[in-house]
Amino acid sequence: MNTLSKKKARSGTSTVEAVIILPVLVLMTFGGLKYGLLFLRAQQITNVARQACRLAIRPYADNALVDNEIDRLMTAVGLEDYYTRTMPDVSSVGTGDELTLTVTLDTDCVELTLVNWLPLPENIVAQVSMSKEGP
Repeated sequence: MNTLSKKKARSGTSTVEAVIILPVLVLMTFGGLKYGLLFLRAQQITNVARQACRLAIRPYADNALVDNEIDRLMTAVGLEDYYTRTMPDVSSVGTGDELTLTVTLDTDCVELTLVNWLPLPENIVAQVSMSKEGP
């Protein structure tokens, strides 16, 4: 009879433990997903900036060509409404001079839930510099 009374006394322990642990596990899961998406977006804009800079350093490149390439690549990854770009006049950069292209992404595209409960930076910035090619 002693073991039966101990079992009855502990019958709610598992429920209480689950109520305490489950919210923490859910928060950790969504946090991991959110920061994983943040790192994915950072990698995507870095790749876009690198590809656009490769195009911009070619001798025949102009700003319209580079702008179209950035627009095409950002649309392909679904970020067409969340970014800005900064670059000099590509045709005025001399052969061998450094050309720096910057793509800035607003982190509003990283939200998985309607509530912003994890701290995120306001922007993700990808900056790439390469030397202008020429004949």
